[in-house]
Amino acid sequence: RLIERHQPETLWVLGDLLHGPILDAPWIDRWQDFRRAHLSLSIQVIAGNHDRQLTDAMAQQLGLQAIREDLVVEGLHLCHEPRLGASLPMLCGHLHPCIKLPGLPRRWPSFQLQEQCLVLPAFSLLTGGSPLDPRGSRWFACVAGEIVPGGS
Repeated sequence: RLIERHQPETLWVLGDLLHGPILDAPWIDRWQDFRRAHLSLSIQVIAGNHDRQLTDAMAQQLGLQAIREDLVVEGLHLCHEPRLGASLPMLCGHLHPCIKLPGLPRRWPSFQLQEQCLVLPAFSLLTGGSPLDPRGSRWFACVAGEIVPGGS
């Protein structure tokens, strides 16, 4: 829905696109439908630790580009694994932060901001999520379509 609403030129995936077998995976048909619906969308994947199977040939078959190193795009450091102390604002994945909020069921995917590093949540059922320590960072939980801010 966000792609239809905002019409971006590029979609950046900060690693862990793949979690398991790829070519016989049931999501391949849905992925191909998505690519046909968004032919002009450039999809750039900064390969993460779960993307070892993502060869250049496979990336081409999926209609995306696999990038094997961090990038700086318009003054923003894009990477898979977070590193504190960066000189530029950093956007990364890998940790899949989530938080359990008092009075609410289950853990919720959360953005986590510490220093200049924003760690993105994962919304996949395949990623369990890493419980974040709410002390020492700001966080933004994604709860039933709403953003719930917290932290210091």
